[in-house]
Amino acid sequence: MPEQNEELTTYIGETNPNVPTPEQNELTPEERKLRALLWAAHACLGKYGDDGELQCNCFLPPIDFLRDTPEEIELKIPIHYAQLAKVQRTRPELREALAELEHEQWIEWAKNLIKRESLSLERIERWNKLMIPYSQLTEEQKDQDRIWADKCLALYPDIEQIDELRTKLTELENTLNDRETDLIQAKREEQERLMEWGDGICEEHKHFCERWHCPECRQALK
Repeated sequence: MPEQNEELTTYIGETNPNVPTPEQNELTPEERKLRALLWAAHACLGKYGDDGELQCNCFLPPIDFLRDTPEEIELKIPIHYAQLAKVQRTRPELREALAELEHEQWIEWAKNLIKRESLSLERIERWNKLMIPYSQLTEEQKDQDRIWADKCLALYPDIEQIDELRTKLTELENTLNDRETDLIQAKREEQERLMEWGDGICEEHKHFCERWHCPECRQALK
């Protein structure tokens, strides 16, 4: 895992001794190293490691591997992975469509900012190189847009839940159609019996019955 090792050498305090530590509890070098390990092993795309920080803001709640207590980190990591698993079950084409949309909106935002603000030439040149169609970006560049696609997908119901609900709705619709068919058939049979028997007087109860049978004794009229 060379990428993680490279990240770790920056944040375990050996090459970056000014890593911020929680105000309420000064971290020992060993604790700092363990937190850096947790951060490096975290699988979300939205990890943030600039300026000595160790954070993940890809999903809510965000994780601050330096300032959160061990109990908070222990609770938050499974939440992140549950949301990540849900995103990974999403159809890839939907994720890519959202990422492409994010890239397009970033281009519009960057163009407007360049017009309004006095930005450095270095930043403008760097941004201009990224103002290309999403399909022409490198995978690493696309990952920056996928982070925001994942944020959107995490807010929506699980695709498996949607499919399950769709199946249940289809079954319910079929059941209702079957019941409607049964009711129509029962009505047709009742009309046929009325035509056969007609109205009449129930000899047992001595009252007029508009249906083909007496509702009290349930006997067919004669």
